[in-house]
Amino acid sequence: MRQLAAMVHSKGKFEWNIAAHWMALQINLNRDPKKMKAVNPDDLNPYVKKPKKEKIMLRDDEFGLLEGVFCGSEHPKDKKTHGGRFKSSGHGFFAMTGKAENKKEQR
Repeated sequence: MRQLAAMVHSKGKFEWNIAAHWMALQINLNRDPKKMKAVNPDDLNPYVKKPKKEKIMLRDDEFGLLEGVFCGSEHPKDKKTHGGRFKSSGHGFFAMTGKAENKKEQR
């Protein structure tokens, strides 16, 4: 019985694959390239699984580091030195590399 169910499922996938290619061909032939992008047959096939986007979760300390690097300000809760790699007195890229002092000396 399992083999029969697998055969029916495979036949359905095969037929939907053909139908999706024909539908995509018809849509792409009759579309206006200025108004619509090309359709992929996988977009029309219900048996094709779409990849899910993964959410990136950040902790407060990681968010504080990114905020300090890209926004030029530190996270208000995070006043430590971040394991010795970052200085809490500087901001942005210069805080990571220690080039802030060199910039001030050049002026």
